[in-house]
Amino acid sequence: MCGIGGWLGTVSHGENYAGRMVRVLRHLGPDAHGIRSWSQATLLHTRLSIIDLSPAGAQPMANEDGTVWAVFNGEIYNHRELRRNLEAHGHIFRGRSDTEVLPHLYEEGSDFINRLRGMFALAIYDTRSQTLILARDRFGIKPLFYAPGKTRLAFASELRALLQLPGINNRPDRQAIYDFCRPLLRTRARNLLYGYPSTPTRRDAPRTPGERHGVFENANLSSMGHYS
Repeated sequence: MCGIGGWLGTVSHGENYAGRMVRVLRHLGPDAHGIRSWSQATLLHTRLSIIDLSPAGAQPMANEDGTVWAVFNGEIYNHRELRRNLEAHGHIFRGRSDTEVLPHLYEEGSDFINRLRGMFALAIYDTRSQTLILARDRFGIKPLFYAPGKTRLAFASELRALLQLPGINNRPDRQAIYDFCRPLLRTRARNLLYGYPSTPTRRDAPRTPGERHGVFENANLSSMGHYS
C-alpha cells in the first residue's frame, strides 16, 4: 500500500504542509516519498515499492512532456495490456510501473477510468487546464478522502493527513459513528467526521468519492462520474 495526498488551489506556505502530510503517510509507503508543487496544486506520494523497484517507478509520475502528473495507490491488473495499446498510439514509457499508464491513458480520453481493472485510489493533475481528477476503484477498496474549502480542495489516503492542513473541520459526526457501530449497517455517504451526507452541508468537512470519480477545477467540483 502507498499513501497519496495533495491539494488544488492555494494553501499558505508559512509551514511545510506537504511535508507534514508525508510524515503522517510514511507508514503506508516507507520506501520513498515524493512531492511535486505548482502555483495552483501539489501532489505527494509515499511509496511501497512493489512493481518496478527502480527510480523510474517513483511518484508523482508524469507523461512524456510533464504536462500531466499522477499519484496512485493500488494495483492496475491490466496495465500491461493498456501499455501495449498506448505504445501502439505513440506514447513513450520510461519504466515498468503500472502507475505510468495513468497520465498517458488520461490523454486518450475522459473515459480512461472505465478502462482500469484493479483496486486503486488515484489523483491526476493536468497542468494545462489546472484540473484535478480523483478516483477510486469500483468497490472502493483503497481509501481516499477529500475536503473542499474556499480556496483549495485537499485530498489524502487518510483523514489524519488532511488534518495537517489549516481549516479542516475535525468535529466528529455522532450519527455516522452510531451507524458505524450498529451491526450490519454502514452509511456509505458519511464518514466519521462531520458533514458527509450525499449533499454535503459543510464545505470544510472531509468526504470520500466512493465508487466514482470527480473532476475539480479551480478547487471546485465541476463534474462527478460513475463507472459505466
